[in-house]
Amino acid sequence: MLLPPPTKVLSSLIDLFASTDYLHDIGTSLYRITASFAAASLVALPLGILMGSFAIVAAALNPLVSAARYLPAPSFIPVLLMLLGATDAEKLALLFIGVVWFLITMIMDVTHQCRAS
Repeated sequence: MLLPPPTKVLSSLIDLFASTDYLHDIGTSLYRITASFAAASLVALPLGILMGSFAIVAAALNPLVSAARYLPAPSFIPVLLMLLGATDAEKLALLFIGVVWFLITMIMDVTHQCRAS
């Protein structure tokens, strides 16, 4: 009684895939994910390698990175909306913020392990 019948779900799914907007929406989402990950990688790779290679750089930056890593990315939505508006840049910045701190930490750890062995 609360759920639609399977035939209705299947026909709605077929209608969704047949829609031309659906493929465009998938492409837009893939673009946002790829672009924000590439930007985060460009920032995280040099910082992570520097932090994993040099203790003084890690001592200076690790408290900032560690603190930022635990901030929930959705908490930045109001700030990003005020600064960038409801544009693609706001969405890219939110995805960037959500991943860059973890990438820095992972690259730093791997670099430190390679240096130690």
